[in-house]
Amino acid sequence: MKKRPYKLEILWDNGVLTETSITETEKELIEQYGRLFILAKYELEGDPETKPVSFQVWDKEDTPLFPIALEAVPV
Repeated sequence: MKKRPYKLEILWDNGVLTETSITETEKELIEQYGRLFILAKYELEGDPETKPVSFQVWDKEDTPLFPIALEAVPV
C-alpha cells in the first residue's frame, strides 16, 4: 500500500473545493503536468464539464509545496 503524505486542494470553476490525500508519485505528476493530470485523475460527479481554477499541494506538516497561481494554471 502506498503512503499518502501529501494533500491536494483543487478549486473548481463551479466553486467546489476538493481536498484529497495523494502519494509522492501523484505529487510529482501534478508538479510535472499540473491541470492535465488533475483533469485526468479527478472529476466532479454530476458536473463533468467543470475545470480546475487553481490547486495547491501541501505536505504532512501543512506546508505549501507548490502554490499554483491562477495565471500559472495551463489552459
